[in-house]
Amino acid sequence: MTSDKALTGVDIWHGESLFSRLIRTVILPLMGSKRMLRDIDVHARHLQKTRKAGEARPPRRITSNYRITTRVYAGANALFVEPKCGAAQRTIVYIHGGAYVSNMLSYQWNLVEGLASRNAARVVVPHYPLAPEHDWQPGFAMMQELYAALLAEHGAESIVLCGDSAGGGFTLALAQMLRDQQAPLPGKLVLYSPWLDLREHNRDQDAYDAADPMLARPVLVWSARNWAGRTPLDDPRISPVLGDITGLPPILVFSGTADLLHPDSLALQAKAQRLHCPLRLIIGDRMTHAWSVLPTREARRLHDETASFLQQ
Repeated sequence: MTSDKALTGVDIWHGESLFSRLIRTVILPLMGSKRMLRDIDVHARHLQKTRKAGEARPPRRITSNYRITTRVYAGANALFVEPKCGAAQRTIVYIHGGAYVSNMLSYQWNLVEGLASRNAARVVVPHYPLAPEHDWQPGFAMMQELYAALLAEHGAESIVLCGDSAGGGFTLALAQMLRDQQAPLPGKLVLYSPWLDLREHNRDQDAYDAADPMLARPVLVWSARNWAGRTPLDDPRISPVLGDITGLPPILVFSGTADLLHPDSLALQAKAQRLHCPLRLIIGDRMTHAWSVLPTREARRLHDETASFLQQ
């Protein structure tokens, strides 16, 4: 993969590996997730089955190298993934994606491992309350309690907030809320394929629908309504790209051109450029939604780039 600097604050990574192309053009379409996500009834039945199965447990390669403990905040669990050997140098809070309705899935542990191994970090994985049983408010209550505890224990500068997909949107909205409450802010924010605009009529997504093998608009609309509850979808706590991004820590964003949500990242970068906010957007040419969690060369480079950003 080569890199071109196209615009201020934007890097474009070119060159797709054969394995990534196989995942994008063959494996993901055969899985049929996009077809399922166009039918809300089918999706709801599938969601019910996966929710009964619970959160994906960390694989053996992680449990053998990291000590995993559970703490409870506002009635919800958070897993602490800490190195068995040596002290953690920073604390990374990873908010998992899943359109605010899905449990953490097994492949998302790939990203946790990348964050932990490359940053000598403890990674905190909150299992926040999900829709449709809950709207956004219990999730934010849990995250604020968790952040306050980490703040008291480790200090703001050593904390990083990050998330993929819906977790990326959650990350940005949480940072905005903390800023508005005049709380000490984390040192950095990292957003992977973030879902930042939950409004029903996001026309900019139409151009990316055919290229995306994973996401479909019907399930996004359904999930957004359930997460928002009675709160308007254009409220920045729901659609943080519509909120004020000034005064936030430096932000690194990853997105791909084969991602239905790519316009969200472009909109955030344009806003940051307009307001002179510290934000860097890395665009993966032909990368799918949530490529950060895939077992590909491109994802490994993304993990390396994240580590470089956090060490600056």
